Amino acid sequence: MEPLENLGHGGYCSSCNTIKPIKEFKRYLTNAEALSRGYAANYRVEVETTLCKSCRPKPRPITKLRAGEIRQRVASGDLDGVVAHSELSKRNVRAQIKRKMSSAAQARARWNVQLKALLKPMSEHIIGVDNWIRYQTKRGTPSDAPSMVFMGDYLKLLRRQRERIKFNQLMEPAPITNTAWQQYTPYDKRLELWKKWDEMPPDQRRLMLRTPPLLATYKE
Repeated sequence: MEPLENLGHGGYCSSCNTIKPIKEFKRYLTNAEALSRGYAANYRVEVETTLCKSCRPKPRPITKLRAGEIRQRVASGDLDGVVAHSELSKRNVRAQIKRKMSSAAQARARWNVQLKALLKPMSEHIIGVDNWIRYQTKRGTPSDAPSMVFMGDYLKLLRRQRERIKFNQLMEPAPITNTAWQQYTPYDKRLELWKKWDEMPPDQRRLMLRTPPLLATYKE
């Protein structure tokens, strides 16, 4: 703070309780303020304020103004039209991006619900196959029996397929167009599985009557 003897004509700011040069209490009216006080448009009018420059409320930046306030300032001559147009254009672009992101998020959520419903029977089938293997092991069926080998490989395939379906949907969200979980497995892989199932000895296939391999027996 300058010594009092060097201040000349000074002023007292009640906000910061400081005496400062009078220039610290000067400001120019905006065009809108000047017009409201009867001055001509675009006429710079300097007035003296009760608060110093540091304590006076700072005018809100354009980024904090509502669109209506921006247009009002342009109309009053307090804001350059080019600057206003640039700001409003940026807001419009951001709003469009926000709407697109919101729409995409809603679509992904909707597709995820659909996928979950579609995969529910698959998950139930995986549990059924796993329980079948556990039951056969408990009752003493050899682990190298054709049915046990087939169902063990089949269970691994199902689990891999389920994770692959989830991963693909996560990485590349898309509408759920399939009507059955089996359709996510390419036809050639299903045909290969069906051939292994068809070659199964009848007595071994009978062990799976209650838990048939739905991917192998599926027909479009």
